[in-house]
Amino acid sequence: MSMPRLIGICGNPGAGKSEVQRILRAPHGYEAADDGWPLRDFAIRHFGLTMEDVSTQFGKARWTSVTGARIQNRDILGRIGNALESAFGDHILPWLAVQSLDPDARYSFGSVRRDQGKVYKSLGGAWSTCGSTMTRACGS
Repeated sequence: MSMPRLIGICGNPGAGKSEVQRILRAPHGYEAADDGWPLRDFAIRHFGLTMEDVSTQFGKARWTSVTGARIQNRDILGRIGNALESAFGDHILPWLAVQSLDPDARYSFGSVRRDQGKVYKSLGGAWSTCGSTMTRACGS
């Protein structure tokens, strides 16, 4: 069976996206790529957030003071993502994510938002939703 080079994984916080990435790594050699890194990097460098603040559920649930207002770290990341998408289109994050990848390696992306998986699919990859059957699937 032929496996796609790119796999986008969409799901709500805590749905198990990281676990799926871990499963793909061991037997199939997929490297976990962080398609949300531009957001995380910006929040660390410009808002003073820590790696834990931007990459764990516990850290994203914390609150940070921004210009006198308390904003949840998850919301800071969302606002940065929305600003990028507003300026460059809905598929800017996956586009940025694939720019510097090794063309011979396999990657999984665990921060896919809305219908951004279409980018991976357009490049010959696959796109799937992870989580409860009770939640709305990404892109639907």
